[in-house]
Amino acid sequence: MKILFVDDDEHFLEGVKRHLSLGQSGATYAFSSSSHEAREILEKDHFDAVVADIRMSGEDGISLLRFVRESTPHAVRVILTAIEDEKTLKDAQDVAHHVFIKPCHTEDIIQSILETLKARQ
Repeated sequence: MKILFVDDDEHFLEGVKRHLSLGQSGATYAFSSSSHEAREILEKDHFDAVVADIRMSGEDGISLLRFVRESTPHAVRVILTAIEDEKTLKDAQDVAHHVFIKPCHTEDIIQSILETLKARQ
């Protein structure tokens, strides 16, 4: 399983990297600090899931996951947000399989991806 994490908050990405380095899931991870960079990564490689923050400088996570839905429809799409307003959550739910409110636990994100992939088999 390959998962791409996209967030312009370097501290968040570093925390995810530290947490994932402790696990023995056998998964492969990639990290991007922008939607632009994430698109370049996605054009070169296959991912089973993309996890993106909703608010980033430049293109937001919702737009990125719309691109993922069109270009890689089999990929599980997860959105992260610290914003809990109703419209934002609805927009996120329209494009993502799962929505997590920050702060959230990395293991919960991974588990939701695994469950979605398992349900497809």
